Order: sequence, then structure tokens, then C-alpha cells
Amino acid sequence: MIIISGLVCIYYNIILTWVIYYLVLSFAARVPWDSCDNDFNTCNCTETRIEEHLRNLTEQLMPNFTWPANPRCNSSTPLHVNYSQTSSNEFWRYSVLKQSDGIDNLGSIHWGLLLSLIGAWLLIFACLCKGVKSVGKVVYVTATSPYLFLAYPDGPQLHATWKLGRHPILHHPGVFALGPAWGGLITMSSFNKFKNNCYRDAIVVPIVNCLTSIFGGFVIFAVVGFMAHKTGKEVSDVWSTKSGSRAHPAGPGLVFVAYPEAIAQMPVAPLWAILFFLMLITIGLDSQFGMFETMTSSFVDEFPRYLRKYKTPFVGLMCMVEFLLGLPLITQGGIYIFTIFDWFILIVICYVYGIHRFRADIELMLGYKPGHY
Repeated sequence: MIIISGLVCIYYNIILTWVIYYLVLSFAARVPWDSCDNDFNTCNCTETRIEEHLRNLTEQLMPNFTWPANPRCNSSTPLHVNYSQTSSNEFWRYSVLKQSDGIDNLGSIHWGLLLSLIGAWLLIFACLCKGVKSVGKVVYVTATSPYLFLAYPDGPQLHATWKLGRHPILHHPGVFALGPAWGGLITMSSFNKFKNNCYRDAIVVPIVNCLTSIFGGFVIFAVVGFMAHKTGKEVSDVWSTKSGSRAHPAGPGLVFVAYPEAIAQMPVAPLWAILFFLMLITIGLDSQFGMFETMTSSFVDEFPRYLRKYKTPFVGLMCMVEFLLGLPLITQGGIYIFTIFDWFILIVICYVYGIHRFRADIELMLGYKPGHY
């Protein structure tokens, strides 16, 4: 549990880093991902409102032209409209990630993300420096504010879609949000009073969690349906970050491409972008609290003579270690490492912890050793 919590803390804080970066850039008259007028944009860039008129255009654009979807781009090479990318997609890939061509080319550190990563870990330290006492006060804000944003009834004309039911995004949050076998619930419950009604908590917490996921799902799916309807794309393509025939890591595509693109269509887009990313920060902090406290409390409980009196410096030390371990993920090739964290955690079990140890652990629990496959 300590290893899982430590690794996922690194992973989650990279997401929080991206959110902080977007939040800072949202304090502008116009959100920067809403146009193709930036220096990092390519000739494939299209704004959503223009792409809507080009959705049925499939013929090859001939050489020596000025593309009306991107007036700044004068090209003398053939270009296909079906290779176009939205401005929010290009902002994500070329401004935020500065994505390299592969994991073997990590490139340099993105200095804007470095400052955001420092800010993210400072937030974690400020909230957890006093342990559960400080967390208990912070969650009154971080646990309730997301409901206010999700309940806002206005925005673009939304088109709900039920095709998302076949996509893993509908099923994963309900399982992962409860954090089974991650240690967060065990750690936090260890601070309860001895006569606390744990039976009631075991029923109420999963019900509230599932209802919240359903409530948030209606809002998210409506926005994704709106973007699919507006651009004429399949739902699965809305959060994808594919460019032409080349696929790119698309895990965070919904949060950092599709949803910001929808926000850009709203009136007073910078305001809603600020509120949206503030909401994501509160959600990210809540997710970090349980996992990080699991990691620090485990060491404090194991070595109380040395660490209990120095809990605050120890929390600061762990934040520093996690910060240093997260630096490779904010390089130009960091998104590839992030994708490994996201999808290939079994590599750690098989090649680091060892499949034989893992089978022995299962045998200890079940009474028999399963096969290798």
C-alpha cells in the first residue's frame, strides 16, 4: 500500500501541476487554447467554430494557399483537412507538454510546469503539515466546492450522450474513488474514536461516492456530447489526441482538451475556466490527502520514537522526495512516462516486486498458489 500510494502521489500531482498551469493562464481576456494565433500553433490548427463548417470537407487542399481556418498559416505543401487539430489540442500538445517524438527523447524540463509542480507540492505540504488536524479543516472547502460548479445549470446547449456507457471512463471512477487496498480508508479510519459507528460509515461512504460519480457523470457526458455534436466527431474521438494517422497518449484528453474546448464556447470563458480548474485543484488535493497521509503515517507509526515528534519536517522531506521523483514527468517526453504510470503499473509488480513474491502473497491469502498466467 505504501508503494502504490507513493507512486500514485507522483502521478496525481503531475495532473495537479497541469491544472495549476491552466489555471494561471486562464487569467486573461481570452483563454489561450481558444485560438490558432499562438506561436506554437501549426498549419493543421483549426478553431472549433471553423471546424464545424469544414466537417464535410475531405478533398486535398492544393499547394500555395492561405487556409481560412488559420489565416496566419501560408503553406506551399499539400494538407488534408482530416489531419486538422483543434486549437485546444495543439495548446495541450505544443504549449503545455511540448511533446517530444518518443520516450527515448525526454528533452528539457518545462519551466512553467516546474513552477506549477513546486506550487502543487507546497499546497500538499501546507494542508498536511499538521497531519489529520489540518486536513480536517481543509476538506470542508475542498470536498464541497466541486458540487457548486457541477450544479451550475447554464453553459452551452448540451447534448447528452449515452454511448459513453461502453467506455471505461464510466466504470473506473466508481471503483478507484473508494480506494480499495490503497490504504487511504484504513489510515483515515485509524484516527476515528473507538466507538465510531464504522458500520454506518461503510454504507454511507460508498453510496455518497457512487451518487457523486453519477451526478458528475451527467455533467461531463453532456459536455462531451455537446462537443461531439458540434464538431461532428465520434464521442471516443472527442477526448482523443490523435493527429492524422499518428496516435498520441490520450489519457488526460477529456480534462485538458475536450472540457477546456467546451468552456471556450461559453460566455465569459476565462471566468468558467478559472472556476473549473479551481474545482479540479480541490478534487486533486482531496485525492492526495488520503494517499500521502497513508505513506507518511505508515512511517511515523513504524518509527514513532524518531518521527512522531518531527512529523512536520518529515512531511516536508517526503514532499521533497516526491517532487524530485516527479521531475522526469514534466520534461518534453514526460507524457510517455505518465502513460506508463497510467496503464502499465503491472510492470512494477512483475519486474520490480517479482511475480514469485506476488504469487506467494496470493497463496498466503487464498491458501493456494495460482498459475503464472
